[in-house]
Formats: sequence, structure tokens, C-alpha cells
Amino acid sequence: MHPRAPAASIAATVDSPAESGIEISKNLFNAGLGAVQSGQRRIDLVATDIAGSIQRRSVQPQAEAADLASSLVALDIGKFEAQASAKVIEAADAALGTLIDTHA
Repeated sequence: MHPRAPAASIAATVDSPAESGIEISKNLFNAGLGAVQSGQRRIDLVATDIAGSIQRRSVQPQAEAADLASSLVALDIGKFEAQASAKVIEAADAALGTLIDTHA
């Protein structure tokens, strides 16, 4: 059995509302940034695939047309992923600004 911690040490480990709000904003920023990077990676990979399909098109034009269409859809997905993630970052920024204004 573990000994119980004194109440003073437990109270010292509990974050204030401002600190937990800042932590939430930090987590939102990190999540938004990670998702923006994911969208950018998707766009980079699809752009490389599209460039390669243009070169392969002379060999198999009909098969490459279908691949090009799915690549363009994936490109849009990457764009929307990055745009939505930017909105998350904007929301985290606004929340942090409100938190700072409230406690200033």
C-alpha cells in the first residue's frame, strides 16, 4: 500500500484555472500544428504522384487518367485538412487571448 500524500502537497500539484487553460491552448496549438503538417505532407506526396503520372501518361493514358483524378481528390483532402487545422490554431489563439485578457 502506498502512503497517502498530505493535503498540502496534493493542493500544490493542482493547476490553477489559468494554468490549465494555457495547457489546453498549448494542446490545441500542438494538435492544429500536427494536423497542418499532416495536410502538407499529404499535399507533397500527391504533388509528387501527379508529377510522376504526367511522365507515365504517355505509356498508359487511360489508366493514368483515373489515377490523376484520385490524386486530385487527395490533393483537395490535403488542402481541406490544412485549412481546418489552421482554424483550430486560430481558435486556440483566440482562447489564449481571452484567457490572458481575463487574468490581466
